Amino acid sequence: MGASPIAYSRAIFGWFSAHRGRALGVMLAGASLSGVALPPAGPILLGRAFDATGSYAAAMSQLGAITLIAAALMLTFPRLPRPSHV
Repeated sequence: MGASPIAYSRAIFGWFSAHRGRALGVMLAGASLSGVALPPAGPILLGRAFDATGSYAAAMSQLGAITLIAAALMLTFPRLPRPSHV
């Protein structure tokens, strides 16, 4: 549910008031581009991880660890106050 458009659109609506449409468009364009770019990249990444480890279970574990590390890094960013001019 956290990856649904409702969740991240709420963040855009809460942050922007003047350029809300532009911000929502950029956000949705990024989601669409990742939907186009990630399916071809997935097998390449899985193949490289398999070549390095020799088993698909270890390769999937490595790719899962990359996702967890990226999420942990995003949690370390400070929460910024909402600017008054947007």
